[in-house]
Amino acid sequence: MIEIVTLETTHIDLICNSLWRNQLTYNEYSFISDNQLKEYLRNNLIKSLSSDDFYSFAAITDGTLSGVISCNKNDFDSDNFKFNCYRITELLILSENYVEVSLIVKKLTYALEQKLASISRPFYLAYSLNNNTSNSALLFNSLTSNKYHYIHTLLTFSSQKKKFESLDYYPNEKLTIRKVRMHDAKIISELAQKSFKYSRFHLDPFLDNFQASLLLKKSAENSILKGYVDIMFVAEINNTIIGYYSGKKRYIPELNKTIGEAVISAVDSDSRGLGVFSKMDNHLLNWFADNTDFAEMGTYLVNFPVHKTWINKGLGLIKGMHQFSKFVNK
Repeated sequence: MIEIVTLETTHIDLICNSLWRNQLTYNEYSFISDNQLKEYLRNNLIKSLSSDDFYSFAAITDGTLSGVISCNKNDFDSDNFKFNCYRITELLILSENYVEVSLIVKKLTYALEQKLASISRPFYLAYSLNNNTSNSALLFNSLTSNKYHYIHTLLTFSSQKKKFESLDYYPNEKLTIRKVRMHDAKIISELAQKSFKYSRFHLDPFLDNFQASLLLKKSAENSILKGYVDIMFVAEINNTIIGYYSGKKRYIPELNKTIGEAVISAVDSDSRGLGVFSKMDNHLLNWFADNTDFAEMGTYLVNFPVHKTWINKGLGLIKGMHQFSKFVNK
């Protein structure tokens, strides 16, 4: 018998001590210990429990903890799309038996959706499933059977202190690479609005493409004017901006590591084929090498030119993240 209960502090140690390593964030890095990964999850869950926009349930099977689901509200996405948008942060099932996994997922997602529906409708849920998790195929099929839409797979590459040749000026292309300036915000936000086909938002049939472009425009503007990223490189030809690429870093005390993340890049469609992305990428990778212990960058499987660039640079393919969403209107 499976009982679904609201997650409480007493459940957290039980779940952390029961998980396999491949269910933990950053499990792919052998220089991070199991205990560090578990402590990172434990502290995140404890901190999240104090948030008004955090919702989490635990599954108890015959008296034993068998699964957890958690989600956070994304205020920025919610304001943009005009309905509540949530991100499932954990879907942890302690079984490799499909019948068990399917039933636990069904009960956990139902409990979460009922809770969110009691707050407001419609609402939207997004989830990223790490393909390195040993029961990921079972979770994948369980989610689709519960009407979660598979959007695409995000390929994640990693760079660890690796440096590349980078120039501030490339005479053959008359191309300058420099750090962003505040007065670039308007041009870059307009470039962001018109440049994306492969963002998660544009690939999702539940989200309006026009609103998705507005979200990316505002996000680019906030990155510059409000400092939502730590670094942004701009590419320009003849003083005209034709591309940008941003990144951020954060120190995780539980891991004793500073981790970098490539945030977003765009190149004007009229300037592709000049190697602009690769040149900006060299600058960002060098910044990561100087300021982080390791960094991750992602692109969708469909975006062959970008992941080909990273493969040719010898960056490691770390994981595939299957992207799911569900829109609940009733």
